[in-house]
Amino acid sequence: MALPDEITTEKVSAISDALSKMTGVEIAALPELEGTDFRCFGRLIQCFCFIDLNLRRALEVFELAGKLPEALSDIVRPLDPKTEPVEETLTWLAAISKFRGFRNLAGHAAAKRYPNEDVYVFANKNTGDAKKAGQSLPKHGFMFSIVGRSEFFDMVQAAVDSQKWLSEKLTKWGASYPVQKAAAPK
Repeated sequence: MALPDEITTEKVSAISDALSKMTGVEIAALPELEGTDFRCFGRLIQCFCFIDLNLRRALEVFELAGKLPEALSDIVRPLDPKTEPVEETLTWLAAISKFRGFRNLAGHAAAKRYPNEDVYVFANKNTGDAKKAGQSLPKHGFMFSIVGRSEFFDMVQAAVDSQKWLSEKLTKWGASYPVQKAAAPK
């Protein structure tokens, strides 16, 4: 599962250090998430349900138009910049790709708040994720990801904006790239 790159700050490092010294009981006693936290996580997950749906639809549009290489960005790069804002489109697609890691945190990691700090602490036991992040996962230990709460809320809003952009872009692509007629069987 893709996880976001951790943004290391003094606060994140201090919390990460404190978490590494906590017992399982102390970790379990961290503050629970609140209603606004659950709404934020749910909004991100649902937003990505629509993003994934629309990305699949976009690939279908380009497949039916006979323009399907390996990745959507490979389709966009050679488009005519007079009719398609290529750099803007690539920027949106890159942003969507970055947001996916946060969606994976919200959808697959256990989350808590940290006392007296405006951060989320995500915990998981996935050794594959730990290896991808350059961490080792000790026995009876966790992999922690720490994300600022306000930054997470801002990122969710940006993901929602990108989903809206993708939905509107897909409508334009559907009109701009008509279905290619399949060659008649011989």
